[in-house]
Parts: sequence; C-alpha cells; structure tokens
Amino acid sequence: VPRRWGMAVLLVEYPGYGRSQGHPTSHTIRAVFQAAFDSLLARPDIDPARIVFYGRSLGGGAVAALTRTRPAAALILESSFTSTGALAVRLLAPPFLVRDRFDNLAAVRAFPGPVLVIHGDHDDVIPASQGRQLAAAAKVPIVFLPCGHNDCPRPWPQIHQFLLKNAILHDSGGPAT
Repeated sequence: VPRRWGMAVLLVEYPGYGRSQGHPTSHTIRAVFQAAFDSLLARPDIDPARIVFYGRSLGGGAVAALTRTRPAAALILESSFTSTGALAVRLLAPPFLVRDRFDNLAAVRAFPGPVLVIHGDHDDVIPASQGRQLAAAAKVPIVFLPCGHNDCPRPWPQIHQFLLKNAILHDSGGPAT
C-alpha cells in the first residue's frame, strides 16, 4: 500500500532475530536502527523531510529511541508499550531486572513532530491503557482498532489519513486500502 502512495518502506530486523546475526540488546538495536536511518540519508532518492518512524509492539521501543538521535517527519506507534519497566511489571518481574531499557513515554513527550498512536482495544499482550498513556503523552487522541495484539489488520486508512493531514503525503488520488 505505501508504494501506491509514493512512499518506500525500509524494514529493519533486530540483531539476533530471523536471519540477523548478533544479540538483541538495547545497544545493538539502537545501533542497527541508527545505521539503517543513516543509510537512508545517503540515498539521493530519499527525501529526509518525509522519513516516518513506524514501530509496532516491541518495534515501538526501537523507533521511539531513534527519535532521540535522528530526526523524523512523524512517529507512528502501533500496539506499543510505555516502557520496558512497565512491561516487566505486567509480566510480574521487578523493573530493576530489566537490563535493556526503552522509555517510550519520555521519547514521545520529547518528540517535536506529529504522533499517531494505534492500539487494539482487546490487546492482552500490551494493555490498551499503555496506548492511552502514550497518546496522552503525545497530546493526541488514540486510534483504537477492534482487535487484540497479533490479530489487528494493518491500519492503512488511519495511517494514510495521518500522513495526508500532516503534509507528509500529498493526495495520492484515491482512498487508502
């Protein structure tokens, strides 16, 4: 769908995930995402003013952290969490045991651009209350989808509308699907 809007997508894989080498730590994840961003800037066909960070679930931690070191036109968080400490509490683990810290609330509060927060209203992995907190930190309304965590349809219409509203996309001549 984004290709029909005139946009490209770069999917970044965590170290140690899928076919990637290495180990997934906050340091290696941040380094990989920074390197991916920097590689985009080296391409003449990429408009740096239209780069949007989009993270789903745990990926929200990676892109929210990236906003602290790299500029983005917008930030989209789907089914994401407030912090890894809050996730630890949800899983009945003491937050002080969390070695790899991601604080999405602080990143969202500090982010100067437009933010879209999307969350499944029946999410049993990352509670909808965490999505509400992220939206409140961004001072935006939350977009709820009628789904859980891993059964949500891609929210293309909501993303399309958000990108148009914030002049990241120009009217692509048709409705989002």
